[in-house]
Parts: sequence; structure tokens; C-alpha cells
Amino acid sequence: MLNFQILGRIDISGGSDGGTDPSGLLSQPKPTALLVYLALARPGTLKRRDALAAMLWPESDQKRARAALSQTLYVIRKHLGSDVVITRGTEDVGVVNGGIRIDALEFHRLLEGGEREQALGLYGGELLPSFYLPDTPS
Repeated sequence: MLNFQILGRIDISGGSDGGTDPSGLLSQPKPTALLVYLALARPGTLKRRDALAAMLWPESDQKRARAALSQTLYVIRKHLGSDVVITRGTEDVGVVNGGIRIDALEFHRLLEGGEREQALGLYGGELLPSFYLPDTPS
């Protein structure tokens, strides 16, 4: 299972099905941003490709934005393995439920379950510290 830390620091580690070193993904802002967005939407939840493309490539026409999204999904699969990202047809995409552990979601789950001490032990700091996504509106 992959472990994705986004509280206090940004790091990803763990196994994949033949992908390259998962931490290499973090040097690429758009794939990292897409993975964070999909992961925080809760694993198993699917998002529309058109909405994702418009969000990450607002300056591009729909055809180019969707092509950029497809390339970005390819990069994620290359680094994390093919079993992390799921699709439904050609319109929906998400992160596989149970395929990645996200510290922010685990923190939230612990808080909701009344396990405050465990949650505080997991909390590493602010969400996505020093993360910057160039070429997007503020």
C-alpha cells in the first residue's frame, strides 16, 4: 500500500505494481496536485474528467486540457502503478479505495472517531506546506 503524507510535509512511499519510485512523482506539480485532489475527495469517489481538466488547465481548450489530463494520469500510473487510479468509461476518474493511505484522511477519521490522542500523534503540520502549483489562477 502507498502512504501519502500531506500534513507537515509532502512525501509518498510504499509499493507499486512495477511503477518507478513513487517519490519521483512529487517533483511534478500537476500530477501531485491531481493526486492530492482525487485522494482528498475520498478514495473510491469519481470526478468528471472535464471538470478536472478545466480546473488544472483553465487556459486550454477542452481538447488540449483533456489530453493534458490523460498525460498527467499516465505520469501518476507510471510512478505509482496502474492500480492506484480508477476510471469509469472515458468520463470519470478517481483513486482506488484502499490503494493509498492519506495521512489527512486518517487524521480526520481518528478525530471523528473520538481518538484525539492518536490523531494528534499523526498530525505533522499544515496541509501541503510549501506546495505551489504554477500556471494556475490564484
